[in-house]
Amino acid sequence: MAKKTTARIKTAPPKPAAALAAKTGKIVKTAPVPVPAPALKPPTAKAPAEEEVPTQRSAELPESELLKCKSGLTKRELTHFQDLLLQKRAQILGDVDSIQTDQRNKNGGGNLSNMPLHMADVGTDNYDQEFNLSLVESERQLLREIQDALMRLEKGYFGVCLESGKPIGKPRLEAKPWAKYCIDVAREKERRGETVL
Repeated sequence: MAKKTTARIKTAPPKPAAALAAKTGKIVKTAPVPVPAPALKPPTAKAPAEEEVPTQRSAELPESELLKCKSGLTKRELTHFQDLLLQKRAQILGDVDSIQTDQRNKNGGGNLSNMPLHMADVGTDNYDQEFNLSLVESERQLLREIQDALMRLEKGYFGVCLESGKPIGKPRLEAKPWAKYCIDVAREKERRGETVL
């Protein structure tokens, strides 16, 4: 159905009441002037929304395929990376234990001398507690990654990209011995907004 539009008649604007009163010397009452409604615009076709391209999350290769891939690492290098992983795990476990002990000492014991007396102190204590909890959680996530890397080492496919099957570069493994992906796959995942440890 076609919409009917009505044409508006334009008239000369009325003279202001003050101008009329000055000319005639009488108080003039004026009716409110109707304000014309804005012209209706015909509906425009909306620009097609950009189609969201689904991010194709490529699956990791099955273990049987990963075992066929070669990392190019010697037994000596594998032992070196195992030592790095075990050292990092021990360091993180010590850090987590230290943070948890500090938090218990701060909160525990029912000692009222540790209780903050000012609202700002309460806020600071809450912030510190949340910060410590987030540190512990990120450390635990890293511990899981290290444990997974030790498992891959044990099973025989450490140093192989879980997605492409290509060897992970030695410099990358020196920096992050728990790396699961080669640098190309890691960059692609980061470009898509995925978190890569």
